Amino acid sequence: MAQAYVSGGVGFSHINADCSGALSCDRSDTAAKITGGYELGNGFALEAGYITFGKVKASDAGISAQFKVQGFTLGGAYRLPLAKDIDMSLRLGLAHLKTKVSAQAGALFGSDSDNKTNAYAGFGFGYALDKNLKVETGFDFSRAGYQDEKANVRAITVGARYAF
Repeated sequence: MAQAYVSGGVGFSHINADCSGALSCDRSDTAAKITGGYELGNGFALEAGYITFGKVKASDAGISAQFKVQGFTLGGAYRLPLAKDIDMSLRLGLAHLKTKVSAQAGALFGSDSDNKTNAYAGFGFGYALDKNLKVETGFDFSRAGYQDEKANVRAITVGARYAF
């Protein structure tokens, strides 16, 4: 039976950025996502969403830099029932991610951004609290980029899904 739904989650992110030459580098941050979808039947669904993979912060000798990755996802999902109230979801699609780079050295500050579209994949597990409400955990993966530099991004989130 076809049905619309929304879901959201918050958790941890990791951006596999190259911080060579930096005295300190923090590649982990907070992740968040919101998704809207439409179940087509037989476990298949179409989804669109927004996700933030957080930011990387690096510093050395009075210079600090950070880049933040966020963007939109579009793809398909397949839900596989594992037990009476437990399911597993698999996601595959495209992510259009914006990478914003900013740097500061004393009073000097600059920023720039770049957009890239790459493959997006994920999986998760859900537990039904009732007919329309589920608690979900999600694992999402993609690749971000700024000019010729690339970084793998991932998020682990916990949230809820409500079906209409």
